[in-house]
Amino acid sequence: MLNTVPITTSAILVFLIHTITATTTTPALVYRGDTRSPETIEQSGGFHSRAASLGLAEDYSVTPVEHVKISSSDRRYLHDPWISTGKSRKSTYFFISVRQEGRTAWVYHIRTEGICFCDLLEEHRRAGVPYTMSHEQEYVAASWIPWDNVVGWDVVEPDGKRVYVPKNSIPKQLDEID
Repeated sequence: MLNTVPITTSAILVFLIHTITATTTTPALVYRGDTRSPETIEQSGGFHSRAASLGLAEDYSVTPVEHVKISSSDRRYLHDPWISTGKSRKSTYFFISVRQEGRTAWVYHIRTEGICFCDLLEEHRRAGVPYTMSHEQEYVAASWIPWDNVVGWDVVEPDGKRVYVPKNSIPKQLDEID
């Protein structure tokens, strides 16, 4: 049987080195679109990678670059360790609007402090691979984004109406997108 622990440890070490030596600066706030409610996200302790949310081992041979385009037919798909977020609130609105299928959705505002995020544009540059989705300004985190890092969310109704709700506060109407 293949021992994946050394591979995983090595992959994490490489990720941390890339994060520490990155030429870009992680934004103070990123956004994540989701069709799950704040109550559901809070009950699970935050956002988890696809693998962790399914109770499966995370496979760090899936690089941040591969994460963007990994096919659901790839045997590693369910073991993807990365969690997508975006620097652009507007792009996150678009992302969630094509997935909400007539349901209410949420765009979560996430403080990046204390979490290692990886800039996908920079990762594609390092890998020498074209990045056709750079307009998304995507950042990924490994494994888990704690609920404590969520500062609020936009409730996005099926009709496009949005209301910002600071965590532990009263909602207020959004007039425009940042």
